[in-house]
Amino acid sequence: MKKTVTILLAAALLLGLLSGCAAPAAPAPTDAPAPTAAETPAASAPAETEPPAAGTPAPSAAEPSAEPAAALPDLAAAAAGQAFAVAMAYYNGGFPEGTMPEDPAFLLDATGWYAAWRCRTADCDMIPLSEAEAFQRSIGNQGEFVFYPEYEDYGFAKRMKTADGTVNITFPTHTQRLEELLGVTLETRLEADGGSAVSFTIVRHFTSGETAEKSYRMLFRPSGEELFPYRLTDVVLPTKGARMDPELNFDWDELMAQNSLRFLLTQNQAVCIRNNYFEDMENWLVNLNGDLCVMNIQPDYISGQYRGCYFEYEKTPEGKMRARVSGFDESAGSWDRWESCIQDYFASVAVMRYAGTEGDLIHLQATTEYEARQDFDVDKGTLALRREAYYYDPAAQPGSVMTLSFPHKLPDLSFLDGWNRSLRRVHLVWEDYYDGGPHVREETVELPGDWEYIPAEGRYGDYTIYMNRGYTQSYFYPGDNVDYTLYLTTAKG
Repeated sequence: MKKTVTILLAAALLLGLLSGCAAPAAPAPTDAPAPTAAETPAASAPAETEPPAAGTPAPSAAEPSAEPAAALPDLAAAAAGQAFAVAMAYYNGGFPEGTMPEDPAFLLDATGWYAAWRCRTADCDMIPLSEAEAFQRSIGNQGEFVFYPEYEDYGFAKRMKTADGTVNITFPTHTQRLEELLGVTLETRLEADGGSAVSFTIVRHFTSGETAEKSYRMLFRPSGEELFPYRLTDVVLPTKGARMDPELNFDWDELMAQNSLRFLLTQNQAVCIRNNYFEDMENWLVNLNGDLCVMNIQPDYISGQYRGCYFEYEKTPEGKMRARVSGFDESAGSWDRWESCIQDYFASVAVMRYAGTEGDLIHLQATTEYEARQDFDVDKGTLALRREAYYYDPAAQPGSVMTLSFPHKLPDLSFLDGWNRSLRRVHLVWEDYYDGGPHVREETVELPGDWEYIPAEGRYGDYTIYMNRGYTQSYFYPGDNVDYTLYLTTAKG
């Protein structure tokens, strides 16, 4: 049976355990479960034993009786500060899914939330550094205390030494942020969730009257330490999805699956995205025989990513259309890199409401985590996104409108045909100066015979491009269908 414990009760119980607090210990809850046989101290009557064998000398003194093990404090109360800090670090930190508390950035952010929670519940300005160190150990730190000097440089944290030599620490930004959030836009609930687990729920209240919840289930085990009797062993994160209107006949996961780019481009060859701010520009995502081509198409100019390269297709000074490669990167144009590009339109949604249907479209209205409004139209049959409107002011006109279509007719992509013929090889010799002298590295890339390779580092960076090793011949395009070598150096220019 779950047992709800308020933050205030949890704070009182925990403060009684911490050495730096003057709060009296809170009485044990009256509905606490009876201890199991394993937890109950042994009865005072001596256990029956076999008599000593004949000839065995009698002991010189009676064996001391074992001390009964101290009863562990209530988990939900004792781990309230840890649960609060870990949940807030996840909720506000923007950490990638799967990040565990032993990550240094996570440890430091959680320490800030813990210090803010302690200052709020114990009415203090700062906590001992030794307590902050113990907190980090209790949630996963196996090494030295994690602290970035930049935190002090920018005023995010302060360390002070008292007259008796004690070092204290405070996190003003976290403390101020907690005062702005808790009881204003955020509500929290802490619940026992089994013998070794607690659930910490953060409830967000929006000005529209909507609420959205995130519940973090945390597993603990006894630590044997005084300050933190329990150590965090695992965290089960909530779904990243929005709270969905019960009127909808699909859930968040289904909506996301139907708008996976990989799925959309198995049903259609291309997705075309237009923005109302840029009427002469289209963004295309095209499945070209299993390769993903991503393009920004404007009149007389195309930029994009394809087969590991970044390219531009535009008129040369001579008036000829030519594709120029600016760099190679294995992730350029990769499916994995662009997989969530359609789903990202839903990324900030906290609450999704049904707003009716019209023809083959379902209208959805969302409240975002930033208190803005976002409208979506999705296809009634496939749930594919067709339109997204973002309202910075929910009462005003939309700030941006994106429309998505799935055209059967593609733009002219014949300039990509060279990738299916024999490729030319361009060799690059890079000369860098560091550690007191030159360092040379070389690489070779392949691209279509009518494509030009001008590395971005030579066009916009610190390198100058030459056609010979002596750096006397400036760059020029050698012509189509020939292999050539470029020499790039930071020592000339």
